[in-house]
Amino acid sequence: MVESLEQNPSYKRILDAAQALFIEQGFPATSMEAIARRAKVVRATVYNNYQDKEAILGGNARRLYALGTANDRGPASVNSSVV
Repeated sequence: MVESLEQNPSYKRILDAAQALFIEQGFPATSMEAIARRAKVVRATVYNNYQDKEAILGGNARRLYALGTANDRGPASVNSSVV
């Protein structure tokens, strides 16, 4: 049986690492190598899951959207708590 990305332990580590680095360093200053180091995976693992940083950013956006809809509050609720 083929494992989905969401069930792959590296998937979550890569997204978590990238999200933290994007916040700490900014998107332009974050390299795929830095994401791999933070996620404790080899760079090839990052590239096997994501073509580039934009794809990782999209993965994080989809994850946040899914979190919002799973809570049945929708994606707008993520920002409404900040206001």
